[in-house]
Amino acid sequence: MDAIQIPLLQNMYGHLRQGALLALFVPFAAKYCRHYVAMGNTRPPILTAADADVYRDNIYGYTPAPQKKTFVALPAIKIREDTAPEIVLEAIQRGYKLFKLYPLAKTTHADDGIQNYFCKNLRACYEIIAEHGGYALFHPEHPGKRWDDTECEYAFFGIFEAIYNLVPKLNMVWEHLTDTRVLPYLLDMQARVACTVTIHHLMLRLNDVLGKNHHLCRPPAKMLRDVEVLRDYVTHGRSERIMLGLDDAPHDLAHKECAHASCGVWTMPIAPQLIVQVFDEERVLIEQESAGIKALEQFVARNAERYYGLSPSYPPNISKSRLVLHRQPYLVPDAYRLDTTCGCNAIIPIREKPLPTDFVPFMAGQTLPWSVVGK
Repeated sequence: MDAIQIPLLQNMYGHLRQGALLALFVPFAAKYCRHYVAMGNTRPPILTAADADVYRDNIYGYTPAPQKKTFVALPAIKIREDTAPEIVLEAIQRGYKLFKLYPLAKTTHADDGIQNYFCKNLRACYEIIAEHGGYALFHPEHPGKRWDDTECEYAFFGIFEAIYNLVPKLNMVWEHLTDTRVLPYLLDMQARVACTVTIHHLMLRLNDVLGKNHHLCRPPAKMLRDVEVLRDYVTHGRSERIMLGLDDAPHDLAHKECAHASCGVWTMPIAPQLIVQVFDEERVLIEQESAGIKALEQFVARNAERYYGLSPSYPPNISKSRLVLHRQPYLVPDAYRLDTTCGCNAIIPIREKPLPTDFVPFMAGQTLPWSVVGK
């Protein structure tokens, strides 16, 4: 197969950052995504419905005109140990149903993260989220210091399972799953539990991260066996509760090529190509009506639409809402730069030595076998 059409991505996990940098990151997301769950670990964080209103409006302010009818931003409100249950209730009443819980100090801007997942406030928040059909999104790494980084995700399962049993109706999402030891247990739970998987965790193992700051992320990539299991589940459509969540997390060069580098892999500019590449490498893309094509659509769109009750990725009233890819080489830029000197926000692909303020995408400088040729 040398050509393929796929739905607009239902990206259930990502980072668009904030302020003027939205001009660099939103256009990529709007071009390739139908819905985009935008994380609230900004500075300051998205803690209330009012915060989410402002953030969503800011995102739409940087959405290019051609995508204004197709792109929907879904801000996720950050939940902390001091979050009042009334805040959660008001957010749900105003249409915000996604609530993100970060473990203390385990990822970007998590210095106010959670240590005690069973404190009084959080238990009340869980109950309200469950009662009103909201969703609790977990960054699943144990906040305790005794765990090695490669074990934090597995260690978090005890907390996750306890909350699952404590609040019987709570919708729970295990974000960016990498440690496949937990996968059978998650899928053995009720249908209110789902998980997201990133594209870079379908391509990277721990060996690919060591010494390569641009591959550093949380949770870190695991072992080859984990990559193989995730690929098998995703490319063969083995569960309707495994959804795409890119966790596209851009950091400028200065914060990646340094000591104590920031965690995050920016995949959004080439996400469709990478997804098709993975399915192609697993030899499941045979013809347009094949099981592999169905599995691809399930992963990038249908599973999320079912779980979250989202509008379809290509409704009849939205034209040009499928992405067209051809098997032709695509050279990934070495970086992207936001140029404001022209009086507008211009995104410039860089094919030379990047500046410290430039943003380096995943697979920078490499040639991919697939190209996006239309929409």
